[in-house]
Amino acid sequence: MTGFVNRDQELQRLGNLYESDTAALAVMWGRRRMGKTTLAIESIRDRDDAVYYQATRGTAEQQIASFTTAAAEVYPRITRIRAEWEPLFEFLTEQDAIIVVDEFPYLVEQTDSLPSILQRVWDHTASETATTLVLTGSAIGMMHEYALEGSAPLYGRVAKRPNGEIEVRPLAFPAAMAFFPEYDPAKQVMTYGIFGGTPEYLRAVKDGESLEENVTRTLLQRSGDCTRSLKTCSTENWTRSIGILQY
Repeated sequence: MTGFVNRDQELQRLGNLYESDTAALAVMWGRRRMGKTTLAIESIRDRDDAVYYQATRGTAEQQIASFTTAAAEVYPRITRIRAEWEPLFEFLTEQDAIIVVDEFPYLVEQTDSLPSILQRVWDHTASETATTLVLTGSAIGMMHEYALEGSAPLYGRVAKRPNGEIEVRPLAFPAAMAFFPEYDPAKQVMTYGIFGGTPEYLRAVKDGESLEENVTRTLLQRSGDCTRSLKTCSTENWTRSIGILQY
């Protein structure tokens, strides 16, 4: 197992957006287990002006309350603001805050007008600030629908220089090797061929064990790390597809 690996280009782009003198919007998307959350947290690790909020499923009231709690750790005065999305985001943008909303689609599930609310905040409040808003999501189609497609409320507002559209892809072979440095080159190639470039799966590999032992422990056993992760992803994708068909 290893710590944060690679993603240097993505970190640099985010860092440049954070240092911009003008408002900047970034949209980060990618399949589950690609490391979006880890990347987002790493990008603000040494900052004292950043709010990180990991959205979860719940009522709109619960989400607003937990968002306010997270923001209050950095900006305590937010607890005096009316508990609605628009005034909360307006307050933070006026502080030139960096705002990272992880799994943004969970919020839209409960407040479908939220992308339009953010559009209004961006156009009328944020445009005069140096705030940065980062929206992440694993529901790739939804992230395009909310921010990247021509009909999206936030279309045209994502930063251009540097590019605020950040797709988090599987790690390339050289970066993945950091997860099992004790393996010889041939075994590294075989391991990458089996586990691919998904950080969550690579993290489960222990190079103190043989490749065969790793495959048995993580993939062939029902309780294996990769087996459970794949089952969770499959269930979530199936549930989302059923929801879209019903809609």
